[in-house]
Amino acid sequence: MVTPLRLVPDSDRTTANRADLLRAALRNDFLTSAGWAPDREVPARRVITPCWGYENVRLSTARRISGLTPEEFAQKPSGKRMFGQRPCKVAECGRVATVADGLCSTHCDQGRRTDLNIEQFATTANAFPANGPCTVVACSREAESRVGSLCQSHRVRWSTYRKRHPSPDFDHWRRVAHPINADYFVIFEGLAEVVQLELLVALQARTDTGTESFITSLRAIASALRRNEATTIYDLNNADVTCLRSDAAVMLRSIRTLLDRQLSTPETERDSDVWDLGVFGFAHWKLSFSDVRQPWLVETAKRWTEDDLPHHRGRQGGGTAKTVVAAVTALSECLHETRGDGGTVPADLGRRDIVALTNRLAHKERTGEITAKTRLSRCRYLKRFFTKSGSWA
Repeated sequence: MVTPLRLVPDSDRTTANRADLLRAALRNDFLTSAGWAPDREVPARRVITPCWGYENVRLSTARRISGLTPEEFAQKPSGKRMFGQRPCKVAECGRVATVADGLCSTHCDQGRRTDLNIEQFATTANAFPANGPCTVVACSREAESRVGSLCQSHRVRWSTYRKRHPSPDFDHWRRVAHPINADYFVIFEGLAEVVQLELLVALQARTDTGTESFITSLRAIASALRRNEATTIYDLNNADVTCLRSDAAVMLRSIRTLLDRQLSTPETERDSDVWDLGVFGFAHWKLSFSDVRQPWLVETAKRWTEDDLPHHRGRQGGGTAKTVVAAVTALSECLHETRGDGGTVPADLGRRDIVALTNRLAHKERTGEITAKTRLSRCRYLKRFFTKSGSWA
């Protein structure tokens, strides 16, 4: 080789703090448009924009009927103190209404013992302090009872869970239980910080490309991540999401691809044995060096590819690199099977190894394993590879 090979990745690339990289990739304009509230970890779909898929058209219809602009409609109070809950009608009462008459359960019991109607009772009754938030980590609602500190919906879910599990762990259940979502919110509470940042960065990338991100799909992904107590989105299998929604699995694959691309550069991509050519501006192909067995040949192929890619244009410009790597893989396989040292010492290689490779390609053509066109292509591209890399004397 003309220059020494770099067989070990640079230390500053492998020790970089992932959370810091993710934070640096986020933009304030996206967080604002997504309604991100870091104090509650809730990305909210409040304004009708192309970036978030809006399956539920009721909000769009309500906005048109109101005559307000999307921005004005987004600021209009809903009358709900928490998602899906309304405050008790008694003035300054901190508890939420649990029945149709608009009173909390305590005031409802008191009101039944009087001859006053609801409006009269609401103006004379004493207020009670709030019960506090529901203790389910991902829940954004107020507890409706001091017993168990759960909202009504989670109290029912916990009761059902106890019947199905003989020895339930309440603390674990509170950490992984699904939130009671409003229609236009996805709750990130209960997810690891890195997971939250990964989702936000990927959603930002989807928004930048004009790709819709449906709330229901994102909610299924968030629930699966919370249930598995994942520390990164790569801890989640597609099956964990597919069991909830098939479209969520498609979105998860997209999120992983976009996240990889957002955090990668041509320099960092080089350290991987599978390159995403989208990082280099080409079609979203994967270029794999994994089947090349000899370390020196892997590094030579990577160096050749790095030098060759800038000479091509267009989304299909990575086609030459894929063809060359396929030819190099065939060479690697031949060296591994025909040489006692497996071809790991480049100084020991020579004409005999080239002859062995050409004979092997001819045999594969005769047996129908490859076509004549493939045989010719691999020979031509290997000659181009040898000439340009100067790897063999």
